[in-house]
Amino acid sequence: MITDRIHRAVSADGTEIAGRVHGQGPPLVLVHGRLEDGELSWNALRPLLTDRFTCYALSTRGRDLSADHPDLSPGRLVEDVVAFVDSLGEPVGLVGHSSGAGLVLGAAAEATSVVGVAAYEPVVPAVISEDDVARVQAAMVRHAEAAAEGRYADAARILFDESPIATDDEVAAMTALGHFDAMARYVPVSLRELEQAATSVRDA
Repeated sequence: MITDRIHRAVSADGTEIAGRVHGQGPPLVLVHGRLEDGELSWNALRPLLTDRFTCYALSTRGRDLSADHPDLSPGRLVEDVVAFVDSLGEPVGLVGHSSGAGLVLGAAAEATSVVGVAAYEPVVPAVISEDDVARVQAAMVRHAEAAAEGRYADAARILFDESPIATDDEVAAMTALGHFDAMARYVPVSLRELEQAATSVRDA
């Protein structure tokens, strides 16, 4: 169920970042992975948290109620999380999944009000085997090809089905729940993010 409560903050470059608010208790900001938004990523886990925490299901720029912007670089996305956290004006816990795990770790290093961080399945290239790197790269090529043909749900599924980031059982469950269909709308913004992230690494 979507709540009527929405929290909005303005990032350093003027982009509005929004999150839907659920529950009551100490604030817990939830940051999703690249192909999701705050609601899609956390709708299964959130009911287990809302009796103890006020959960702020933040959506990064270009998703759900947050404004879009041409700059989707990793540094800007971290700034978005920092601005959202700081706007709450009290000690905050951070939870991030996948690419969102990297964002919460970056935000925790900058925001003075963060009192705890849970980073679930962060992307850590240094510990990925060469075989798995090759599988991810091949999946990314097929992902981009499907997206170029406008097959966004297929593009989303390819990332999980043809790379080591999900098990067969997880892919089957996501398919049954219509998760890839829901992810489809974020494939274009995800590809823009990936391109800018690659540029940031090359320029570093």
